[in-house]
Amino acid sequence: VAKFSSQGDQLEINDCHAEIREIKEMIASVESVRDRCVAGCLTVNAAQAKRDLGPRVEEKLKVLQKFAEDTEKELAELKYELEVEKNKFQVTLAKHQADLAKAVAFEDYDRWDRASQFVLDLQANLEAATETVKDFNAREKRFKQAKSDWPLIETLEADLDPFYRTWSMIRSFNAGKKDWLDGPLLDMDAPKAEGDVMDWYKKSAKLAKLIEKDHPALSECAQRLREDTGVFRKNLPVMVALATPALQQEHSAYHWDKVATVLGAPPLEPGPNLTLQSLIDLGVTDHVEAIEEISTHATKQFGLEKQLAGMKADWQPLAFEVKDYKNSGTSLIGGLDDIIALLDEHIVKTQTMRGSPFVKGILKECLEWEEQLKYGQSMLDEWVKTQRTWMYLEPIFASDDIMRQLPSEAKKFAEVDKIWRNCMAEAKANPNFLHLADPRKRFERLFKQANAKLDEVQKGLADYLEIKRLYFPRFFFLSNDELLEIISQTKDPTAVQQHLNKAFEGIGKVKFEKDLKISQMLAAKGEVVVLDEKIDVESPQNKGNVECWLLELESMQWRTIKTSTTESLEDYPVCPRAQWTLKWPQQVVLGVSSVFWAVEVTDALTAGGTTGLRKYIDETLNPQLGDIVQLVRGKLNKVQMSTLGALVVIDVHARDTIEMMYDAKVEQATDFLWVSQLRYAWEPSWKKGQAVSVGDNTLVCKIVNAKALYGYEYLGNTMRLVITPLTDRCYRTMIG
Repeated sequence: VAKFSSQGDQLEINDCHAEIREIKEMIASVESVRDRCVAGCLTVNAAQAKRDLGPRVEEKLKVLQKFAEDTEKELAELKYELEVEKNKFQVTLAKHQADLAKAVAFEDYDRWDRASQFVLDLQANLEAATETVKDFNAREKRFKQAKSDWPLIETLEADLDPFYRTWSMIRSFNAGKKDWLDGPLLDMDAPKAEGDVMDWYKKSAKLAKLIEKDHPALSECAQRLREDTGVFRKNLPVMVALATPALQQEHSAYHWDKVATVLGAPPLEPGPNLTLQSLIDLGVTDHVEAIEEISTHATKQFGLEKQLAGMKADWQPLAFEVKDYKNSGTSLIGGLDDIIALLDEHIVKTQTMRGSPFVKGILKECLEWEEQLKYGQSMLDEWVKTQRTWMYLEPIFASDDIMRQLPSEAKKFAEVDKIWRNCMAEAKANPNFLHLADPRKRFERLFKQANAKLDEVQKGLADYLEIKRLYFPRFFFLSNDELLEIISQTKDPTAVQQHLNKAFEGIGKVKFEKDLKISQMLAAKGEVVVLDEKIDVESPQNKGNVECWLLELESMQWRTIKTSTTESLEDYPVCPRAQWTLKWPQQVVLGVSSVFWAVEVTDALTAGGTTGLRKYIDETLNPQLGDIVQLVRGKLNKVQMSTLGALVVIDVHARDTIEMMYDAKVEQATDFLWVSQLRYAWEPSWKKGQAVSVGDNTLVCKIVNAKALYGYEYLGNTMRLVITPLTDRCYRTMIG
């Protein structure tokens, strides 16, 4: 049976006693089973049960009883051993007491090594004794014995305390002093050494006064420590100034050369052989201010070095977002905001560092970093410019028509495209910015070359578009992108449909026959005008030259409207006006109606003056308006409704004008109130115009003595705004 050396052993003994009691209770319960368990014919004989269970229970009981007896015996032995250890401990304490007397007798400061070691050992022994007492008390508690007290230990510790504090400080200082003076200077923890020396300097003075009466010899040792630390304090500024991480860096040689210059010594090599003592021998303590100035400079430079290293570290994870571009087989760069912001920030920081008076030691590295950042910024600017222009031109030169029409520009773009794809392939393989901004990769030069070629391509393209616009000036109404879209699809003339309304105000689209000939003009609201002649966009002079057949369309629309106007003028006198308005395009209806209104007003004035105007209003204008109203109430399509709506506006203004002239008592066709109105006439042209040669009858717009040829530009069937006096003033201003 193992000896009991823990609280768990005592618990095991208690468990044994508990099991013995349980077995005894079980035997007693078996004898009463018969009284509690009767079921059917089953009977339980208590004596028989005891005979069946007895041998096993009795055997286990004997084993447990023997185990309890053995453990009690072992427990007694453990208690005896504890008493023996206590007696031996008494002897040990007596030895510690004697050692304390020896420690008190140490008075020689110069033999600090032996004295301090003895005191430290005694302190360690007393601490071990304290732990022994704790062990005694714990075992006594387990054995349920009274706790023993050892007051002598506390007394010894209290008596030893001033000696321990004094000699431990003396030992620490003298051991540290040797390491500080003769050890490698750059391995020294100067701030800690400074803190320790200043702490010992202050504590030794207080301790010397505190123990002066009780321990005068020890007080003298403490006073000697204060004197030694006071003397050593003059080395602390040099230690702190020179044993700094700033003077251990790659660029610290510059500062050590300055230290050597100050000391008037040969160049100093910062390494294991450089000690504080060697510098003291060179008189370093006589140049504390100069050394501190050099250290400050080095520390500031070290701060710049860390700042520079931090900037470089910021760039390590920074990379472009390289994304596939449509189905082009190449990519584009993205994620530029963070890169551009960091470039701007770091260039400013680097330039600020370069202007610092402490940068001299790392000036070369600082300049190299600034150059790399500027190179990266310039490269990125060129890259982005190339990407933007390439994205604009790539779909243009993907067209065979454009490549056929601009072979020189297409060749230059192909060269740029090759550069672009090669650069993007490398960027996709490694998108890290610093990797791509390496000047050795010459990306900046490549992109500059690409941009120069792209500028030439764009200039050639712009010149080409200018030629197209000069040939067909209405192309000036279209943006470059829209014009390029038209030109790039010359094989499909119908592709121009979506841009027609920008070149021709009234033409929404045109009708292409199966043979691709244009036969009709269609307004946005559905009005259809059949061209006088079909335009063959596939004719030799027109095929592939959209501007040629558009110019032909322009001329044909004028000619068609002129023809319709001529025919409508002939039809007006012979066809009821209400029916006539539904037969012709809205623009023709408004123009011809205005011609006959001017003729009829002139006739009315010539025939009857003011009375003639009244008669014209009552017998012609009002009935005409009534006919239009009746027509509007009928079943009309959208185009007819639009035409009649515009005609009503013109007719109402015409009637209001005549009413105003009647009220003003206008008598002659030469009166200013009449000739100042906008009047349409059908008369010979005095100059060449659109669809008109000199001498041809054409529509002429007149106000007072000013006149202008009608342009025959197809205007569609748009709505008309109400005509006000201000509108009339605008007419007079523009025509005059």
